Amino acid sequence: MPATPSLPTPPRSRDAAHLAVSGVSRSFAGRRVLSDISFTARAGDRVGLIGENGTGKSTLLRILGGLDRPDVGTVSHAASHGSLAQELPYPSDAPIGRVLDDAQQQALAARDAVERTGAALARDPDDPALPTPTARRSRRPTASARGRRTRAEARRSRVSA
Repeated sequence: MPATPSLPTPPRSRDAAHLAVSGVSRSFAGRRVLSDISFTARAGDRVGLIGENGTGKSTLLRILGGLDRPDVGTVSHAASHGSLAQELPYPSDAPIGRVLDDAQQQALAARDAVERTGAALARDPDDPALPTPTARRSRRPTASARGRRTRAEARRSRVSA
């Protein structure tokens, strides 16, 4: 059986763990690739994963990235995480424009949502249907905030007049 990747286990601290792996095992067609892998990594830790071909490095990374599931064990990580594939999911003859367009789709959709929300706020800043930060909703406006609102209302009335 090939050796499984082994990573040092830093001191355990649930509060500081950015990534926690406990007892992860994975098999393919009856061949165990990972056996009882456990480690933690804190935010800012640098972790290396080295081993011979076929020892489960890519499998472990796919599990850590959420692209595969372990047969046994758990993986928990901070809310924000991601993975970068070694190879692009495009055929070799795909035009670069298509790749770049696809890469920008999420950012463009976010920009469009911000622009729509901004336009809606400009039309009616008090519209309860618009997203409002919780902190602003839960606090009573301060005198300076009331003053800014009054000045903003005065500007709107001058513009519409």
